[in-house]
Amino acid sequence: MLVKIDSAIKNLIPSFLENRQLELDSVKRAILEANYEKLYQIGHNLRGVAGSFGFFDLAKLGDLLESSGERKDLHIAEQALRSMTVYLNEVQIEYSSTNNF
Repeated sequence: MLVKIDSAIKNLIPSFLENRQLELDSVKRAILEANYEKLYQIGHNLRGVAGSFGFFDLAKLGDLLESSGERKDLHIAEQALRSMTVYLNEVQIEYSSTNNF
């Protein structure tokens, strides 16, 4: 899957993606511990930060994870985790300038 990102934030993207990979472990741990508050928190933060960087599909997965915490539904959390893993392994980035002069 291809994501178009503004080249002005190009230098932030490697750290952003690395942090999302680390976040997968936190999600796994929260699922194992049935820590619904943590699932909600991770999902909420992911939804916001991913959307801010232009990773809108990842933000939707954050919303799904947040919802799993609200509903106390580990099945939804597991679905979100699988989808996040696939997304992070397959995402490709195209950088573009958004100068509108």
